Amino acid sequence: MRVHSQTQSSSRCVNERINEHGSVFYIIMLGIVLFAAISTVVVQSGKGGTSAISDEKAEIYAAELIQYGASVAAAAKRIQMVNECTDEQISFETPDSVTYDNPNAPDDERCHVFDVNGGRISYTRQFENKTLALEFSGTTEVKDIGSTCAQASCSDLIMTVMNLTSKAVCEKINKKLGVAMVNGDIPKYPGVSSPVFTGAYSYGSRTFGGDAPSITLAGKKAACYFDTNSAATSPYGFYTVLLAR
Repeated sequence: MRVHSQTQSSSRCVNERINEHGSVFYIIMLGIVLFAAISTVVVQSGKGGTSAISDEKAEIYAAELIQYGASVAAAAKRIQMVNECTDEQISFETPDSVTYDNPNAPDDERCHVFDVNGGRISYTRQFENKTLALEFSGTTEVKDIGSTCAQASCSDLIMTVMNLTSKAVCEKINKKLGVAMVNGDIPKYPGVSSPVFTGAYSYGSRTFGGDAPSITLAGKKAACYFDTNSAATSPYGFYTVLLAR
């Protein structure tokens, strides 16, 4: 009986050790898996340039850009209709910058797009989950939007979000807005010239949709394009016509 008892005790010890080893092995493997997962996230988040993002995020970022452009355009039109502001009086001065201070704008700020007395819209540069360049110009025209004459009188008032990094976002924007590819790729354009609008219009020898690489931008009030003058890591731009002239 004693031998049998010792045998049972030995068996229990062996089983307990096996279970202990199994638990330790499981914990080690779980740690390896978690470490690999975290490393992957760190590597992906640390990649620069035009790194890929999920399809869902591309949809969200594209929608945000399109909506913001439409909101600023609506605000510009509102201050013209309600506050009787002329094309030359519109101001894009912001609370933290006077870069776009327009000397033609009335002192009561009713022609300020980003003011409670004017367009009543919030100013932001947060797109693609980062801070980007937001520019306003009166030096460029979009072919077949308003009048096209390659002169200052035909230059449109345009908002451009610069330095977009994701091609997927650009493609989503153009798909939503019905902008066709050019030779199977995003339309190419050298960017907006002299972007700071302070009340005066001019023509900088550039027309969206006026040449073969950008031909599908003709007639489009908003679109995404590949800026041939931008850095390789952030080459995309999104424009919205605020006032067609």
